[in-house]
Amino acid sequence: MLYKNRSTMKNPFVTQNHNTALVATLAISTAALGGLTYWFIRRRQEIAAAAAELKEHASDYLKPHPKKKLRADKHDLESLVNHS
Repeated sequence: MLYKNRSTMKNPFVTQNHNTALVATLAISTAALGGLTYWFIRRRQEIAAAAAELKEHASDYLKPHPKKKLRADKHDLESLVNHS
């Protein structure tokens, strides 16, 4: 027997169910957030030690350094002109 391709009209009021995709996305994101939280809590001491080291290193740049003397004196300018 040969069956003919019967075209049937689709019901426009039937909605698609996307609940499984939403639940899967929620489960994956929850697992990723849980893993990230676990990693952060486990590595908290290492992060604190590295932050303290960086803070100490950064404070070296904040210490006042001796400034160089600018050649603005009359005698210094005279010596520059005479030696040129």
